[in-house]
Amino acid sequence: MSNTTLRHWDFATHFTGEEAAALILGIEPNLPKTEVDKTYPIVERMRSAYQKALGKAIWAYEFKDGAGDDQSLVNITEKSTGLYSYRMLHRSGYEFDIVRLQAGHWLNDQDESSFDIQKFTREELVRWLSAIEMKSDYHFNDFHITVGSSPNLTNKNSPTKWPWGEHETKLLEHLEAAANRFWVNYDSTDPSTAPINQDVSTWLQAQRAVSKSMADSMATILRVDGLKTGPRK
Repeated sequence: MSNTTLRHWDFATHFTGEEAAALILGIEPNLPKTEVDKTYPIVERMRSAYQKALGKAIWAYEFKDGAGDDQSLVNITEKSTGLYSYRMLHRSGYEFDIVRLQAGHWLNDQDESSFDIQKFTREELVRWLSAIEMKSDYHFNDFHITVGSSPNLTNKNSPTKWPWGEHETKLLEHLEAAANRFWVNYDSTDPSTAPINQDVSTWLQAQRAVSKSMADSMATILRVDGLKTGPRK
């Protein structure tokens, strides 16, 4: 079982590279920088592995052959030493997701594809650590927490669809794509990082062929509760 001083991290579902590196060493990620600096070698190893995965994702996206609605461009084997961010992966955790790859064509956008803003799932971190045969002081697979459920103590990975379980519809896929495109970098301490509803709606209409009325509704649904009005609608 993971270090008991880190148990509060059992409720996290995604981790930045720096958070994961600190946890791998059994260090609280929020400690002063002098302590977190110890994670530098792991962060750089993760950065290199992510760049490898990013290159493979870009190749798969640019050279796909009539993928259409196929969401499994390239399977990721358990032995892959590349580290795939949440935005790259299908919900199963082991294959590219064409929806994520298409969302804003972010793969070739250096700001969007930067390692420093990516997050990684528990399942992918467990898979990657196993592939490179690296031990972790924090056990990312001790618990799998899902909204509205109790911790799973079976020590098994049980990835589920975001965030409504196995139920899926086309509209829910559009909603998820918009959430990943516009809200993944929202900082609750900085309201200026919240997207404008109109931008979300326009993107849904242009990129996902959603009707204006539905796109407007989705933008409203995704908006954080209690966010002040003003320049951002």
